Amino acid sequence: MNIGRLSKIQWYGFLAGGLVWAAEFLAGAGASQARCNPGSGRWGLPHDAIELGLMLFGVLVVGSAGLASLYVFRATRDVEEEDGPPAGRVHFFATASLVGNLLFLLIILLTGIATIVDRTCHQA
Repeated sequence: MNIGRLSKIQWYGFLAGGLVWAAEFLAGAGASQARCNPGSGRWGLPHDAIELGLMLFGVLVVGSAGLASLYVFRATRDVEEEDGPPAGRVHFFATASLVGNLLFLLIILLTGIATIVDRTCHQA
């Protein structure tokens, strides 16, 4: 078990889900604003296609982060969270990343589907 290599994979699994969710959310909000704003509404942006592409990209990145977390979790399955650093820390973060990536995956899927199914531009 190479802890240095596992630590790099663990950080990808820990950070990628949150970062891609934030980027996907901001890009989706920007696409909605561009579609609904009277000035840029004439651009004819395919809102649903943009949202679907963002959602699929987010699902792929969060899925790969989840797989990275699972790999590190399984590689450190004999280590306890209370064990000394760095092995204990790597196992702890891998465990937290599994839960976090599942939540980010669900958030990306639910907001993406809701954005595509619901009307884009309407009065609140």
